[in-house]
Amino acid sequence: MNISQLEYLLEVARVGNISVASQNLFVSQAGISQAITSLEEELGTKIFKRSRAGAILTEHGKQIVTKAEEVLAKVQELKEFSTLPNTKNQEEIKLALTPGVYPVLLKNLSWYKSKYPDVLIKINEGESMALHEDIKTFKSDIGVIGTYKYSNLNTSDIFFEEIFKTKIKILVSKNSPFASVGKMTPQEFVNQPVVLYNSQTFLNFLKPFKSKFGDVKDLFISNNLDTVKNLIIEEDAVSLFTEVFLKTDPDILKGNLIPITLTNYDQDYISYGIVYSRKKNQSTAFKQLVEFLKEELVVFC
Repeated sequence: MNISQLEYLLEVARVGNISVASQNLFVSQAGISQAITSLEEELGTKIFKRSRAGAILTEHGKQIVTKAEEVLAKVQELKEFSTLPNTKNQEEIKLALTPGVYPVLLKNLSWYKSKYPDVLIKINEGESMALHEDIKTFKSDIGVIGTYKYSNLNTSDIFFEEIFKTKIKILVSKNSPFASVGKMTPQEFVNQPVVLYNSQTFLNFLKPFKSKFGDVKDLFISNNLDTVKNLIIEEDAVSLFTEVFLKTDPDILKGNLIPITLTNYDQDYISYGIVYSRKKNQSTAFKQLVEFLKEELVVFC
């Protein structure tokens, strides 16, 4: 149990939705979901009832929230007691991450913070092309994004360095008949109910399907990652995710969701890399954060 878990718990309890809480806290939905699941396992009780409508506290969960509020209040008292006046100018770096890479990078970010304690890092999670636009408009300073057949990322204003390549997998429920087979053809895919996370990467990937295999029979698109996963698990829908996501999502690691291969289709790789504005003033801390991100992304190679 740690302080971050309690903070996530209180925010989800306050807004009643993991997706909204993730936006408010600048933490990925997967990260919050995994933290709460771990807390429930440690305490041996269910804190929330989760559904497509949101997250509702159980009776025991309400008591745990009250205790968590008391603990965090004491933590805040300790911080206020120990904090000395700080006259240093604090540098702020806004970091933009896609959901798949977020958990791995966040886990080791403490090393960077120990080296640059006066740097405030604000993290935003989102879809790759939206994050790319944030870099262009200076809403974010550094991004880690993935691109599919997107050729003009490296421009006179924007720098993009590819770190690794990955492919797209189909995601099905553990109860799906395709789970045991481990593969699905494009013809079979377009005849399934398909739910997609609202990402231009996946929409671009589907474009060739229309001319070669016809329209997807039933297509649902959502900005909420938990909604996508719930529809796969509960409604036997199928989805598309990159191999990056498969290494970090708790539902996949627990076997509730099963990645399978798209056969009889020669797909292009998706490139993941670092992106930032060439116009951004690059401090030593900024450059070191870029190098840190490059080193951490090697785990996906």
